Amino acid sequence: MWHYTEGLRNWNPIWRNHGIRILPGPSSMWLDAEGNRFSAPNFPGFDTLSTLEAIQKTGYDYSWFILTEKIIEKEFALSGSEQNPDITNKSIKQILKRILPGPPAPVQAFKDNGADFVIADSLKELVDGMNQLAGNNLLDFIKIKEQIVARDREMENKFTKDAQIMSIRSARSYLGDKLIRVATPHKLLDPKCGPLIAVRLNILTRKTLGGQPTNLN
Repeated sequence: MWHYTEGLRNWNPIWRNHGIRILPGPSSMWLDAEGNRFSAPNFPGFDTLSTLEAIQKTGYDYSWFILTEKIIEKEFALSGSEQNPDITNKSIKQILKRILPGPPAPVQAFKDNGADFVIADSLKELVDGMNQLAGNNLLDFIKIKEQIVARDREMENKFTKDAQIMSIRSARSYLGDKLIRVATPHKLLDPKCGPLIAVRLNILTRKTLGGQPTNLN
């Protein structure tokens, strides 16, 4: 059984309860259901089993990404052949479009239609929308703002010890990631990089027997 911690409800499902996994770059800020930032190694794209354990210990079955338009443009890829027509079609021309501004078309479709997305121009509006989407009031605006401000402050520090920011800078030392996979480091609250985006992440499960046909449902 495989478990994925970055699951979305598919806005255009092929089967019942069809989920899609985000294959994230390293820059989104990852919070638990109560708005606490996960610590290392529980960053986007890092240690799935560790993050799964951390989420389960909260008592909730979902978590949150907070990011910007600049991050989603480069750092959101989606699992599934239908979500990657450029790769499926073996089209170099289409793949090179990932360098251009704006999210890939399948990501934009989820942003426009997905039930797990909240988009806002201010952090207060974003947190209010997150609580509305979750159907509770677990998220405290001041608490989340303090964590984001602390994270953003470290962007100015060349010698930061923030493990996530260090990993972002390290990833961009590889040209391929710098061009199409990792956004230029920036403050989440920089209005030039907005709007702000929150994504509710569900836990997906997938069973496999190594490709053998089964009658399991």
